[in-house]
Amino acid sequence: MAVKPASITRPAEGVLHVRWLALANGDTGEPVMLPHAPDKNIHFSGTFGAGGSVSLRGSSKLVPVVSTDPILTAGEGGANPITKTSEGMEQTQENPLWVWPHVTAGDGTTSINAEMAVKGPTI
Repeated sequence: MAVKPASITRPAEGVLHVRWLALANGDTGEPVMLPHAPDKNIHFSGTFGAGGSVSLRGSSKLVPVVSTDPILTAGEGGANPITKTSEGMEQTQENPLWVWPHVTAGDGTTSINAEMAVKGPTI
């Protein structure tokens, strides 16, 4: 259970690319503070392994807590937690102070990448 570092690059004006790579079962990504950029899209890929599952988490506390509930995405019939068991991409509905991925299940082969595109007026 490790905290994997976040890598942040600026591929274009007004856009950030945040990456957490090779997350294993039980790992979390280093929390990043992005409240100034409400437009966020997360893409999970890699090897999910047997029963692999990853969520995007968030917190508005000054010190983030890894047990915070998953961030929500708009969906048919209301909001749904952003949790994936295979490759996929989601647009966030919420904009907490901190965001990070958390791998909640998997086996010895689980190695999930989380890549977030972030757009905002002050980036």
